[in-house]
Amino acid sequence: MRVVSIGLDGRVGDLEHAGHALSWVREMAGLVDEYVEIAESPDGQTHGPIALAPNATAWLLAGSPATYPFRAARFAAGLHAQRPFDVISTEDPVRSGLAGALLARRGGLPLNIENHSFHINEPVWLNEKPHHRIYNRIAIWVCRRADSIRNYSAGQNQALLDIGVEARRIHVVPIVAPDLQPLDEVEARRSIGLGSEPLVLCAGRMVAYKNIPVLLRAFQGLPRSLGARLLLVGSGPAKESWQKLASSLGLENRVIWRDAVPWETMVAYYSAANVFAAPALHETGPRTVLEALLCSCPVVITPEMGVVRSGICSNRETALVVGPEDVEGWSHALRTLIMDRELGRRLSEAGRARIGPEISYSALARNVVDVLRDTIELHKSRRC
Repeated sequence: MRVVSIGLDGRVGDLEHAGHALSWVREMAGLVDEYVEIAESPDGQTHGPIALAPNATAWLLAGSPATYPFRAARFAAGLHAQRPFDVISTEDPVRSGLAGALLARRGGLPLNIENHSFHINEPVWLNEKPHHRIYNRIAIWVCRRADSIRNYSAGQNQALLDIGVEARRIHVVPIVAPDLQPLDEVEARRSIGLGSEPLVLCAGRMVAYKNIPVLLRAFQGLPRSLGARLLLVGSGPAKESWQKLASSLGLENRVIWRDAVPWETMVAYYSAANVFAAPALHETGPRTVLEALLCSCPVVITPEMGVVRSGICSNRETALVVGPEDVEGWSHALRTLIMDRELGRRLSEAGRARIGPEISYSALARNVVDVLRDTIELHKSRRC
C-alpha cells in the first residue's frame, strides 16, 4: 500500500528532534510499502524530498496558508502521476482535508480524514473567529465526501452523523501518548527555572474552548497561604485576553505565562508540577492528560473528554473530574491535590496503570493501517 498523507505540521521534517509527527511517520512506514508526507513549511522555504525512513519521505511546501490546500493537492497530484498512490490520509477535515478531497476527486483515490476535534457545528468554536464559519463549511463538505473518517473518541461521532456521514464510514481510533518516564521533581524544576512552591500546570493551545477563565478564577480562590503558582504554557489567540483577566483578578504575581515549548521539554514541566489542570469544555483526548499521568502528575479534568469516555480517567479513581463551569469545584480540587500529595500519587499511579500498551504509536499505526485498508474497500463499494 502506497500512502500519501497531507498534513500541516512541518516539524515532521525535523530529523534532529523526533517529535510526535516524525515518530508517527516512522511507525507507519514500518507497516506500508511507501509513505509520503506533505506538510506546510515552517520556515517559508520548500524542502524535499526529506528521507524520514527507508520508505518514507517528506515534502514541506512554502507559501500562504490560504493557498496551501490547492498547492498541496496539485503537488500530490504530480507525485501520483509519477507513481500512483493507493490511498490518501489527511491530518484534519479543513485545510489538509480540502487538499485531500481535491486530490481524491482529481485522481479517483480513496480518502481518509483524521478528525481531531469537536469543531464541526460547535458553537464556541464557530463564534471564536469569523473565518471559523468558512472552515466549518469546508469541513462538512470534506467529511461528506470522504470514504472514511477516524475520530479520537466516540463523542465525536454524533456531529458527523448529523451532517449525513454514514456510520460505517466512521472509525474510532483513540489518541496515543509516547512512553514517558517522570524526572526527579527537584531537577525538573531547576531545568525549567522554577522554585519549590506548589505548582499547578496547564498546557495547550490558547483558544476559547480551553476555558482558562474558569481555571484563573478557581486559582484566585486558593488560599494565598498555600504559596501556589499557576503555570500556563502555550500560545494562541486568547492568550492576551486571559492575561488581562489574570491581572484584573490580582494574579499578576501568582501566574507564570510561557509560550509553547518543544515537546521533549514538556516532560520536565509535567514532572515539576503538583497538579495538571485541563478545564476545557471538551477535548478529543487530550494527549497532555495522558502525558501528565505518565509523568506521575495527578490531573483535574472536565467530563467531556476522550480520556473520560474511554475509561482512563474516572473521578476519584484516576483523576478528579469537575464540571467546566464549577469554579468552586475546581478550586476545591486544586487545593485538595496541592495539600494531599499522597492522594495525588495514588490517582496518578492508577491513571498510569490504565494507559496500557494499546495506547502507543505502534498500536495506533496498526489501527490506522487497518482503517486505510477499509477505506480502500469502502471506496470501491461507494463507486459501484
